[in-house]
Amino acid sequence: MAFSFANDKFNESAIEIWNEKDHKALSTISLHIDNSALIYITDTKTSKEAWDTLKRMYKAADTISIIATH
Repeated sequence: MAFSFANDKFNESAIEIWNEKDHKALSTISLHIDNSALIYITDTKTSKEAWDTLKRMYKAADTISIIATH
């Protein structure tokens, strides 16, 4: 199945829109976390990567606090 030029243009536009929204999401995450956590996501390229990094970081902290209280 061959794709037309119009489909390619649409896909490029959709990708651009997606990337803009992802960049805004990454910026929002960066602006709303504590500076001490910012260092962990500074090199992330997507909002999902930043979110997953923070999720792992805080999950590990929760696990440590659970262990420390027992």
